[in-house]
Amino acid sequence: MEPLCLVINGPSAAGKSTLTTAIQDRADIPLLRFGLDELFRMVPDHWGGGLPSARHSDLGFRYEDVDGYDGMRRIRSGPDGMLMLGAMNAAVVAMLQVGQGVIVDGQAFEPEANRDLEARLGSGHASASEQ
Repeated sequence: MEPLCLVINGPSAAGKSTLTTAIQDRADIPLLRFGLDELFRMVPDHWGGGLPSARHSDLGFRYEDVDGYDGMRRIRSGPDGMLMLGAMNAAVVAMLQVGQGVIVDGQAFEPEANRDLEARLGSGHASASEQ
C-alpha cells in the first residue's frame, strides 16, 4: 500500500495547522508533519524576515504587506529560501519512499515551491490532495 500524503494549502490564519493537527490526532496511521512552521524553526534568525535585524532575509525569507489588505502579510522567499523549500520537499518525498505517511501544512506561499513538490510527487510514488 502506498503511504498517505496530504498537502493542505491556504492563506495565513485559515486554520491549516489546526486541521493538520486534527487529522494527525484522528489518523489510524502516523503522519509526519512538514510545513513552513517546522522549516522556519530550523532556519537561523538572520535568514528569516520576522525580525527587523534579519540581515539575510532578502536571501532567505521575508514578510511583505499585501497591497489592498490592511494588516495582511505574505512570505516572500529569496534564493536561499527557495533552496530550503526544495530541501523540505525532498524530505517529504524521502519519507514517502521509505513508506512513512506525511502531511504537508502550508505550502502555498511560493508557486515555484508548489510546482517543485508536485513534480517530485508526480513520480507515481505518491499523490497530493489540496484544500
